[in-house]
Amino acid sequence: GGEGEGARGSSTASALSEQEVVRRLRLLKQPATLFGERHADRAARLKRVERELVVEDNYAVGQQSNTLLEIQREEEAERQRALRKEAARLQEEEE
Repeated sequence: GGEGEGARGSSTASALSEQEVVRRLRLLKQPATLFGERHADRAARLKRVERELVVEDNYAVGQQSNTLLEIQREEEAERQRALRKEAARLQEEEE
């Protein structure tokens, strides 16, 4: 499936009107037109910028979830320490 999706994506990008391509580039804080750039070049640049944006988002999400996992592990370890301490205290009271 990856190649088919890529082909569909390129036909979709080139099917966008020139105004839509320019609008999306501006929304992504990109220059609307580079010197000597034709509509097909602009559409290809839009597709590339959008693809890079998705990769960066996925990386950021990965970093976030790693941090969350680390926090969860630390909380679980702290809970286990507290349970062991409580169990030891109860055992001392019994003796």
